Amino acid sequence: MRGSFSDFGTRDTINWVDRSSPLNSPPDSPDLKPLKKIPAPMQGDQSVDDYFKMIKIYIVALSIDLDNQDLKETFFNGLSRENKIKAIRFGIKKPIKEIVERIKKIGNASTAETGYTDIQNFQFGCLE
Repeated sequence: MRGSFSDFGTRDTINWVDRSSPLNSPPDSPDLKPLKKIPAPMQGDQSVDDYFKMIKIYIVALSIDLDNQDLKETFFNGLSRENKIKAIRFGIKKPIKEIVERIKKIGNASTAETGYTDIQNFQFGCLE
């Protein structure tokens, strides 16, 4: 009984279900549009603490881990020039949290408070 009334209702129901699937959406559908790339944060004139907060938001948006190597490169590339130098002197292979704490410690302390000059803030051979 091809083309009977009962077959007509079944086919419409199946087609309706198929069209609601995102895989069967037309090309203009928002379901198939690629997500926009999230721009990496830059430190600019912000403090290291504020920049690190932006990095934390960035990793949540990308669903990646704080120890991700690509994130470390992104973090380093976004640092201000002065803080890049401090990070290199401290050791770029260290975890990001340690680098941030060290940069904050060095940036906030003056020579009078610590008794050290800029060169003495870093141990010799500590570039790991």
